Amino acid sequence: MNIEQMRQALACEAKVVEVDINGVAFKMKGVPDSVRVKEWDFWLRPDGMKLHKARQPKMRAKIVALAIVDDDGHRPFNTDEGVDFLHGIDAATLSKLSDIASSVLGLADEDIEDKLKKTSDD
Repeated sequence: MNIEQMRQALACEAKVVEVDINGVAFKMKGVPDSVRVKEWDFWLRPDGMKLHKARQPKMRAKIVALAIVDDDGHRPFNTDEGVDFLHGIDAATLSKLSDIASSVLGLADEDIEDKLKKTSDD
């Protein structure tokens, strides 16, 4: 395999995963790492260092908002209003969606914990 074949294999479109919630199939799709950093890491730590305390309780909702896509590939919940809505749904449902979204986005528990304790001046 040459470098061009390796690049093509790595640059393939992110896999779409369907999740059934109460009989409705939700689609989740990964993002490039640069988008994840911009959309989740900087959302949680907008200045790059200090944890945004008001957003911390909503971080599972933000992970789900970043992963859910509609039929056209748009992320309809990836807005402040969408995150607020998801933050208000049943905790068990949000937990299930968050676990799957974390996997789809390539976020390990260690990544999330690292973001939460990145600095000691929080």
